[in-house]
Amino acid sequence: MTTFKRIQGLDLLRFIAISLVVLLHASEVIGTINPILFKFFKIGWIGVDLFFVLSGYLIASQVFKTEGDSKWANLKEFWIKRWWRTLPLYFFALFVYTVIKPLLGFPFQQFSFKFFFFLQNFSRIYDFTQSWSLCIEEHFYIIFPILAFSFGLKKNRAYIWLLFVLGSLLARLYYFKNFQIEPSAVGIDFSLRFVTQYHLDGIAMGVFMAKTKNSWLNWSREVKILLGLIGTFLVTYFPYTTPYFLPGYSSVWMFTVLAIGFSMLLVALHDIKIVKPISKPIEFIALWSYGIYLWNGLVIRLFHHLKLGTNDYLIILIFFLTSVCVAIPTYYFVEKPFLKLRDSLLAR
Repeated sequence: MTTFKRIQGLDLLRFIAISLVVLLHASEVIGTINPILFKFFKIGWIGVDLFFVLSGYLIASQVFKTEGDSKWANLKEFWIKRWWRTLPLYFFALFVYTVIKPLLGFPFQQFSFKFFFFLQNFSRIYDFTQSWSLCIEEHFYIIFPILAFSFGLKKNRAYIWLLFVLGSLLARLYYFKNFQIEPSAVGIDFSLRFVTQYHLDGIAMGVFMAKTKNSWLNWSREVKILLGLIGTFLVTYFPYTTPYFLPGYSSVWMFTVLAIGFSMLLVALHDIKIVKPISKPIEFIALWSYGIYLWNGLVIRLFHHLKLGTNDYLIILIFFLTSVCVAIPTYYFVEKPFLKLRDSLLAR
């Protein structure tokens, strides 16, 4: 199987992203806990925005490295690489949700063919809710390489990708001014957060960072530390002090602020070196993060069904470990075999 040199800074960011998401979900199965800590868990939804920046950066870095004149051959290879990486586990999870879960007495609450074509994020999702972010990424995988090859891989047109950030910002502003948003977390989710054209900020910023990385990789350590501090402030202060349902104009500017803040953290942490006893767990959690994300909805239901004890801190730890343990076998028995098959196809 094709191997890539792992970048510890990116693994750390992926570890942070999935940890934020898991802690958000853990907050749904606990009772009482320190209010400040509980509110911190509740801003775990920003982990998905960090995933978007990472996806844009990693995928664009691969595309911008492409050599040769055969654009369509490169495009075909890109799609094979991405879809054999993302689709097998997604459809396996969808099978579990739609077939296995009902057999255990928990009906799938919303069967729709939209789930087969990644269109469920354009309407209300009542089950397998976390798939909304995969829809945005899959739409990105279709459109981005076509645009990249059209603009020219080698030409310095990094500013073009910022237009997608501005476009999403203006689209949300238009929606906010012309349509009624239900004043709740559900309202903001299905009106703006889940819909592709309203949430491209993070992915587009990631592409911009990939296009300009030859510049910022050489910035001084002091500049990177400063950007890390500013980025940390942006992605913690504003979500922490704003209700989850993003009232008022916060529903317009929040995703753009998060995209900028996480891009700053990308610059700050990209080349960070982590000592081995700590780096290995981070690397493995990052490696299994896709499965952890996909299965976390079922882990929530399991914990609701079990109604565990009152030691909420222990429950959080058990919830995190359970999420990891569920993801491990599907990585080794679903993801890895299909990656090997993908590499065989590419070799031919």
